Amino acid sequence: MDTHTDTPGHVISLVIPAYNEEDAVVGTLQRAVAVAQNRAAYPAGVRQLEIILVSDGSRDRTVELARSVPGVRLVSYEKNRGYGKAIETGYAAASGDLLGFMDADGTCDPGFIFDLYRELQRTGADIVLGSRLHPNSRMPAIRRVGNTLYALLLSAISGQHIRDTASGMRLLKRSLLPRVLPLPSGLSYTPAMSARCVLDPGIVIREIPMPYEERQGESKLHVLRDGIVFLQVILITALFYTPLRMFGSFALLSAGFAFLTTGIAAHLAFHLAAVLSGIGLLFHFFSKKVLPAFPTSSLQRAIDAVFSIPVLAAGGVLALALSGLAFAPIGPVPVRDLLITGGSLWLMLAAGRFIIRQMDEWKNRELDAAHLLAGADVVQTS
Repeated sequence: MDTHTDTPGHVISLVIPAYNEEDAVVGTLQRAVAVAQNRAAYPAGVRQLEIILVSDGSRDRTVELARSVPGVRLVSYEKNRGYGKAIETGYAAASGDLLGFMDADGTCDPGFIFDLYRELQRTGADIVLGSRLHPNSRMPAIRRVGNTLYALLLSAISGQHIRDTASGMRLLKRSLLPRVLPLPSGLSYTPAMSARCVLDPGIVIREIPMPYEERQGESKLHVLRDGIVFLQVILITALFYTPLRMFGSFALLSAGFAFLTTGIAAHLAFHLAAVLSGIGLLFHFFSKKVLPAFPTSSLQRAIDAVFSIPVLAAGGVLALALSGLAFAPIGPVPVRDLLITGGSLWLMLAAGRFIIRQMDEWKNRELDAAHLLAGADVVQTS
């Protein structure tokens, strides 16, 4: 490994996370090392390409086979930590000022890292994604549909177009990490990163088509289960960055429905619009940490135990539902108003508690090199 830090030029660290990839790991690493050793093909401004394989608790022959490929920095540990955590562990072991990652399953071309670099230099971007959604891509049809839907959703929320939110190959500046971390530890790492970069106006993100082949070995992605998680991650990330836009859009739809109908349905639609607007404001305030977190006294812990997020949410929905019945002639107006106000308040409290919990979870996940590499075996193959 090149250790001369006084030589001008960028060092690109290409992290390859692997979990039980014995079918593809040797071919992937050999191709990556060949690219790294062919210095004549380096773009202007690149001094070194560092290859890092992170075995994420593999139980097959991934580590054994990776050790047989010279020129690779191998990081391995026994317990599976997740795809995202494996990438961040690679970051912690990396020496580069530019950080890339790609899948180990044979789908990605290691040489494409230089295409990403050229685009990053040409546009001044902070991060460049490789898009798999193009006619020559070998991505399975079901995953292509899912990724297209995620991209449309994120583009609608952010106002910025992106085609492939879950691309498994990208290049970013190391200086970008404090702005996008922490991120989920599992397979939702990539859509979460994409969502943060697209929604943050201070981050310049670009995307170019990349070659993508059929994977070797068994996929770790469960289309339905992980698809739901990807959707949840995108929506939660959007709640942190654009809560007013998200809830405001639904509030406008609800208000529009109210104008098109009559009776109880119209009243409920108007109240739903008001509730959604209130929740949007609440998320806006909490996401900017204007309001302090709930106290942690013994009384508050007791309240937390009784009035959990599901209880608050269910109570709010029930109160609003009962308020609809109160529109009947037998329903007194004060009762109706009380139910509407109480239901709205309970829903807002549920939303507030939810976002506080999310903030606490995200705050506690940090890119700590010593912590990430604790218990890991780091070797340079030769």
